[in-house]
Amino acid sequence: LGDRRTPGTDAEHVYWLHQKSLRTVSVHPINNHLIVTGSTDCTAKIWDLRNLKSGGKSNKWLDQIVHSKNVYSAYFSPLTGNHILTTSLDGTLNVVECTDSGKLGKRKVIKHNNHVGRWLTPFRAAWHPSREDVFVVGSMEKPRRIQVYDCEGNILRNLSDPEVLGSVCSLNVFHPTRNVLVGGNSSGRVHVFM
Repeated sequence: LGDRRTPGTDAEHVYWLHQKSLRTVSVHPINNHLIVTGSTDCTAKIWDLRNLKSGGKSNKWLDQIVHSKNVYSAYFSPLTGNHILTTSLDGTLNVVECTDSGKLGKRKVIKHNNHVGRWLTPFRAAWHPSREDVFVVGSMEKPRRIQVYDCEGNILRNLSDPEVLGSVCSLNVFHPTRNVLVGGNSSGRVHVFM
């Protein structure tokens, strides 16, 4: 953990949070003492930074989302943090309700082919920056496409162009203020949808 207010680039604190590698860390948009981490230990865990002990392996999470395979990403919803969106190698996207105290509620499991193979960047579903109910993720389906979902698992849009979009866009993001979606692939090509 680093503090941008202090000079230098050294970590202020080092916390042991998972048995295996971390893939993502997301800070709650309102309660910035809460973070969610996604890991290759098949879990996404919610932590209260105020309760973590530096250097120790005895840190206790508030709650966790368990998957059967690696978790590639876990993100709080951007406005209220009332949902957590996870992407896992187990072939699912999960939207999980989260309280202000970090406890989990109802879980919506959406089947999605997340098996990109060893040469492609894993999918990471990403929230729309100004909505709590919409997210974007790449797709293995042919013709190649980028998919926009709602929190109930309904596909709102399939963005594709068979003449131009011929590869898998693993990383996708909405522009923070404009009605633009950008997708990138593992070879460095960027596709912009306006």
